[in-house]
Amino acid sequence: MEVDSERLVVALPPNDNDRASSHAEGVLGQATQTRFVLKETPSLADAISLLHDGHVDLLVASAFMWGEMEQNGLAVAACLQRREPTWVMVSDDKPEMLHHEAVVGCDHPLLHRQLTRLRPDLNLLDPRTMV
Repeated sequence: MEVDSERLVVALPPNDNDRASSHAEGVLGQATQTRFVLKETPSLADAISLLHDGHVDLLVASAFMWGEMEQNGLAVAACLQRREPTWVMVSDDKPEMLHHEAVVGCDHPLLHRQLTRLRPDLNLLDPRTMV
């Protein structure tokens, strides 16, 4: 097997509830500057063994996996931004079905930008100011 020193080999263990491997695969698959080889493994233990044996350069693990795994000789090298899992849009219908210029409570800049792109006619107000 020929070694390509220009590529990083990344072990992707099966997804846990955080879907860390799927998230990393999406991010690393879009990388244009650095090339990655993504290697799926049957288990976290197999991924750790491959890392310790030098067959992979990096291992993807969620924060939950990291807390539960044997960390002997391992260190966190990078972190992906976590998306807030509790953001929920509460509506009787889909955003597309809201009335023209509807008033929507929105207190996060990311959600504000996304809703503005989706529906520029909406009136987005911070619910903390709606007293």
